[in-house]
Amino acid sequence: MTTPKKLTRKQISEALDQMPIGHLLAGSAGRELTAKQKQFARHIAEGNTGADAYRMAYNAKGSPKSVGSNASRLKADDRMQIELNRLKALQEIRESQSPAQIRQTVIERLQLEATDSTNPPAARIRALELLGKVTEVAAFTERREQTVLNAASDATDSDSAIVDDGLNGLDGDPTVPAPPDIESESRGADIHITPHESLDAPHESST
Repeated sequence: MTTPKKLTRKQISEALDQMPIGHLLAGSAGRELTAKQKQFARHIAEGNTGADAYRMAYNAKGSPKSVGSNASRLKADDRMQIELNRLKALQEIRESQSPAQIRQTVIERLQLEATDSTNPPAARIRALELLGKVTEVAAFTERREQTVLNAASDATDSDSAIVDDGLNGLDGDPTVPAPPDIESESRGADIHITPHESLDAPHESST
């Protein structure tokens, strides 16, 4: 059995750019958060406690009780939970080694989020929506060659000849444009979620 070739960070980044998974995981929640709220989420994803993440993001100088209360309230917000789940999933993607493993990581992560009863309803619904879309488009799987071959085998003799001529022409003349990406056109429109009202930055009390 052939061991999958380990991808470099650049190759993983390119794979994410080519497939809509980064955009799907971000959803609309990430765009609703302020810059400081996103910093708070990143600090949490890096392993900091809620209180420490709040101090770093907001430069908070309040009492430990005040900071801890504000951090807990912010962390419990549905939109923040979605952002934290997104960051966890992306971290696992970065640690994956091959396109197949990346896709499997995404699917497993979404399954966990969708079935976790402790997650907010909005986060679970979002995970289910993304799971359906990811499995439908077969994220990170190269399917262009398979699409062309299947199209050729299903065509009539004359259609097969046209396909063969087209492929030969591509091999012989680099100026001939590439065939259209049939798969991307069949994926359909992205999911849109009606945004909530903006989440105001928590107020902290000073000592």
